Amino acid sequence: LMQQVHAQTGHTVMIGAQQGLHVCYLHVLQATRTEHFTAKIGSLRPLFRSATGKMLLTLKPEREIGLLLRRANAMDAATVPPLALDDVLAAREATRRQGYAMSNGTSVPGATALAILLPVPRGVKPMTLSIGGPIKDIVDDQPRLLALLQEAVSPLRAVS
Repeated sequence: LMQQVHAQTGHTVMIGAQQGLHVCYLHVLQATRTEHFTAKIGSLRPLFRSATGKMLLTLKPEREIGLLLRRANAMDAATVPPLALDDVLAAREATRRQGYAMSNGTSVPGATALAILLPVPRGVKPMTLSIGGPIKDIVDDQPRLLALLQEAVSPLRAVS
């Protein structure tokens, strides 16, 4: 399914999962476009500031989000402003309703990612499928890219 999305977009395509206060890219197909975003297998992105992380937070209860956020704010205190729990929870609900998450330069400057949940069987660690690239390219093509992601995972929804 990653190859299908990659062939149709030319953008970087990633599968990610939570690793502590971060998300980790488990598999990556690099962009073939001249203007592109790169990621490496094993790359870490902040849980609360990345599209993958925002999508994974939709699966967590408020109490767990609060605990993770306190740790993330303490860890990031010197580099970025702290996030408020109320804002994070409101964003989580909006993300749940829309079914996808975006990060516009909040994880990697100049880049954005569009992420959806991968349907996985019960007991399997939650994962996302995402597309990354220059902010303008992803934002301008968001409806089509989102449709391609949804189409790619639809066979998995039938069996999970």
